[in-house]
Amino acid sequence: MILWNNMLQYLKIISFKWVKQKEIFFDNTMNCIIWENGVWKTNILESIGILFWNQILSQDIVDMVHNWDDFFYLESRFEYQNIPHTLSLSYDKNLKKKTFLLNGKKTPQKNLTLYSPLISAFIPLMMNLFYLGPKYRRDFLDGILKNISPEYWEVSIKYEKIVKHRNKILKNISEQLSSVEEIYFWDQELIKYAEIIYKYRKECIAFFNEFLWEYIEIFWLKVSNIIFEYKTKTNLENIWESMKEYLSKNLQRDIILAKTNIWPHLDDFDIVLDKIWIDSYASRWETKSIIIILKLLELKYIEKMTGKKAIFLVDDLVSELDEKHKHLILENLRNNQVILTNIWDIPEMQGRKIFI
Repeated sequence: MILWNNMLQYLKIISFKWVKQKEIFFDNTMNCIIWENGVWKTNILESIGILFWNQILSQDIVDMVHNWDDFFYLESRFEYQNIPHTLSLSYDKNLKKKTFLLNGKKTPQKNLTLYSPLISAFIPLMMNLFYLGPKYRRDFLDGILKNISPEYWEVSIKYEKIVKHRNKILKNISEQLSSVEEIYFWDQELIKYAEIIYKYRKECIAFFNEFLWEYIEIFWLKVSNIIFEYKTKTNLENIWESMKEYLSKNLQRDIILAKTNIWPHLDDFDIVLDKIWIDSYASRWETKSIIIILKLLELKYIEKMTGKKAIFLVDDLVSELDEKHKHLILENLRNNQVILTNIWDIPEMQGRKIFI
């Protein structure tokens, strides 16, 4: 069952970045926040992103407090399974403490995805997805999977700690402070959690490859074949043996470098158009089209895996599109709640216009 009522209805912002105080009511379909540049339209989207546990902010949380204030406060209202809910987040920069309250009760952040709306976001930085380093592409994949699964979030945290422990042991071995035998326990732990991470990633990759072509025709990209190619040193058909063999063969190199050189967070992906990687020859428009398609696929995947229709936050995307593609984007988003920013009205958009 798809949950249509898991949408944002109301947002209150106090002392968040440049927003001193603001209350906004939202429609369940399209919402366009309209005003000129430099009047904190993006801050509204950022507040929704951090409230609903989405990784769309790069700065530390202390930097999100409005100038000269000691805290920020965010509050939202939404319905889940026809029951009204209130979710709030407060942060005290003096105590360095953030508090989530669900219906007035303290709630661990990892539990919020069970009730609160899910978020997908398009921000200008995404336009560099295929021009910047692999980390940004890994973050894109991880963001999707953390959004749909608290287990993936927890496993990712444990995995990073295991890698740090293993690297520390490698350094100690190189300095003759530990024996080689100590590394074998961490190898087992590394592989155990890597298998879980790869299970989630394989499902997502398979989904993307199945439905990529469905969206290509929207943008009239003239290609006969398109593939979402995942790049890894691990054999995804036999993860345990593949990683075990690689770790064994490269142990001495790992000891010298004091670094683990095979793990999911060293992986990468690319889009292959007619057997050529997108970053090799694609135009700016073709690359942009692929990134938009990936975001549409993300919305579709979230819906399939969770039964929830994600809220799509869009920061100044449609202003860069011609009328034909703007119409196509809006048409493909009509089944989700969309909150977008723009510097002017979009006459063809049916929904709520919010003038700051």
